[in-house]
Amino acid sequence: MRKILFKGIHIRKDLNNLIQKLNLRVLLMIFLLVIIAGVMIHRLFVLQIINGESYLDNFQLKIRREVSISPTRGNIYDRNGNLLAYNKMAYSVTINDQIESGPDHDSELNAIIEKTIEIVEKNEGEITGDFNIALSADETTYEYTVSGTNLLRFLADIYGYQDTSSLDYSERNTTADEMIRLLADRYGISEEGRSPQRLLQMITIRYMLSLNSYNKYISSTIAVNINENAVSEILENANILKGVDIEDVTSRVYVDGTYFCHILGYTVRSPPRSWRIIRRRASPMTRMILSEKAVLKNPWKLFCRGRREAELYM
Repeated sequence: MRKILFKGIHIRKDLNNLIQKLNLRVLLMIFLLVIIAGVMIHRLFVLQIINGESYLDNFQLKIRREVSISPTRGNIYDRNGNLLAYNKMAYSVTINDQIESGPDHDSELNAIIEKTIEIVEKNEGEITGDFNIALSADETTYEYTVSGTNLLRFLADIYGYQDTSSLDYSERNTTADEMIRLLADRYGISEEGRSPQRLLQMITIRYMLSLNSYNKYISSTIAVNINENAVSEILENANILKGVDIEDVTSRVYVDGTYFCHILGYTVRSPPRSWRIIRRRASPMTRMILSEKAVLKNPWKLFCRGRREAELYM
């Protein structure tokens, strides 16, 4: 009887010890869960309330881009209703790199560019582009169109340097012909069977595309004021000319602009410093015309231009 009693007492003590251990573990688990929940709530509060707006703005900057579209300016008439300035509809050829990366990227893109050039020139169009190398007078060699600091900046951009001081002696003294050969090799453009003019055109377009390599939603304009035959042929070959498109633009036309420049303004932009130099050295009559330009045209500039629009890319 005593043995049974002692056994019952020991079992009860063991159960109490087990319950105490379990309660301690449960309390520790609850404590850890409370800490984890508190950390998560604090983190969510920081993400959603404190930094939510900045994170949302950064995310939208990564997935959304806005490209400004310049508004079309209105017509200008004199007091008798005679047209002084108007807009003429024109077509431009644009291109962007839509070829997937791979071993055939350069060859496919170069074929598209060359086919587009052939269509434009066949229909009396002209390839345009902002490039600091041009054909020399003999049309067999090349020359730089800039010098000094601008040339060093161009060379630094080609070689991938942020500062012109990073250029070594050989890079600073790279000739235009050597630069053309370097870019032709970089872009996978063969010199065989191509004229110096065609080689320069293709390199110019590839260089313009490289400037927008991180903004592929932005197209590069390679020809302006092309005729309707070129437009139709490019649209007919849209299935093979991947990335090539036709853009409707307006060309500003000034009727007798030479005589009404003091009212209509200048069709070529001039830097403020050069404008001040011209005004300082000009004759009294020219200074009066420049003053009238500032008085008559500038107050109506925004009114005639209209509101700027934006195109959204996702």
